[in-house]
Amino acid sequence: MQRRLHIAIALLALPSAVAVLKSYGSVRPITERSEIDGRPAPCVTVVLAAPFSFKYFLSTYTLPADRYMPAFEDDSGAYFAAPSKIVRSHIFAAPFLHEGGLYFRTDGSNRIDAYVVVRNQRFLYALAERADAR
Repeated sequence: MQRRLHIAIALLALPSAVAVLKSYGSVRPITERSEIDGRPAPCVTVVLAAPFSFKYFLSTYTLPADRYMPAFEDDSGAYFAAPSKIVRSHIFAAPFLHEGGLYFRTDGSNRIDAYVVVRNQRFLYALAERADAR
């Protein structure tokens, strides 16, 4: 039986800094032995109850509501893939679809980031601090 982890993302203030992921972190697929907060990673599901949008420069990115499953990990956290593409709306262009999802840090910072793949480059956008999940 798969346990679902419902996490309420409380957004107090969105930091404007965006950290670009560098290649020195080895991104690898989630395996049966992977753990997230002491739980087997394949058993952890994040549910985003409603679509969530954030602005970055002249674009607005919208994460879809639904279940996010862990797909990849690195030494600092786990990547939860969005169930469908992330929509980027730009004031000067037509909407565009991107791969992406949520990035949960396991480095002790308790930060939740959105990650978006743009032109084969990932960028992280800090969303919020997370509360302990039950």
